[in-house]
Amino acid sequence: MVGALLALLACTCAGSASPVPGGVGTLPSAAPVSATADGGVLAGACEASTIIPWNGGWLVGDNEDSKQLYAYDLDFKARGTVALPTEVDDIESLALRGAGYTVVGSHSTNKDGKARPQRERLLTPEGVLAPLVLDACPTCVAARGLGPDQSGLNIEGAASWGDRLWLGLRAPLSASGKALLLGLDAGGAVAETVEIDLGGLGVREMIPYGDGLLLIAGPTADASAPHQLYKLDAARVLTPLPVRLPTSTEGIAVDPTTPGTLVYVTDGDGKPGKCKQPATWGRVSIGG
Repeated sequence: MVGALLALLACTCAGSASPVPGGVGTLPSAAPVSATADGGVLAGACEASTIIPWNGGWLVGDNEDSKQLYAYDLDFKARGTVALPTEVDDIESLALRGAGYTVVGSHSTNKDGKARPQRERLLTPEGVLAPLVLDACPTCVAARGLGPDQSGLNIEGAASWGDRLWLGLRAPLSASGKALLLGLDAGGAVAETVEIDLGGLGVREMIPYGDGLLLIAGPTADASAPHQLYKLDAARVLTPLPVRLPTSTEGIAVDPTTPGTLVYVTDGDGKPGKCKQPATWGRVSIGG
């Protein structure tokens, strides 16, 4: 158990807090790049919240399905489902980790501020649950018992970056109004906090890209507003990219079939089997 957990969250760096220069929460003046016509309804999942490349295709999490993930081929033809060894409520991110991946629950409360323990999970396919220790992030600790409308703790992004597992917070923001990235040590504790200026927006998803990260920025509370794409490089400089994503974009992944292209999935409405509005998928070019 311990060995598996170390493999999941291995890290050797000391903790620190690192404000990041760059982005001001607005897109560059260049004309935005729109999604391509390639896309459609995402069969099976309803409230798609995250996507990773997996087994020659894609693996998608649904934040209304705590028991399984949804598998697709590269053209999004449904392959079936992948059962989780332990339930994770409100799945918000999948992070590739070596030959496996980590399933990340939102760690949020319900709308009334009541704890939901099954959301407070980081899970490997082998069933190893990693505890999340927030002591080194006082802002996070203070937000843990608050509801979504009170800027309560809400994790929506996760990515392996360097030799850490990093979490991206939709909320809370830092005291200076910046989004927070949390780097975890081998025991699941916050060892490093990075602040990034998304212009008052929070992190809605993030993935490794080159030697840095791509991040989706969106409102910290539920709101119909454009989502923006940023690149964070190895020097931790943040750059907005001239790409507009659909308002309800919840997950992105690099498309291995087309250089400079991302696939994205959008949130629907309802539960699998009782879907009022289906999730969708699409492709968008980000160049080079």
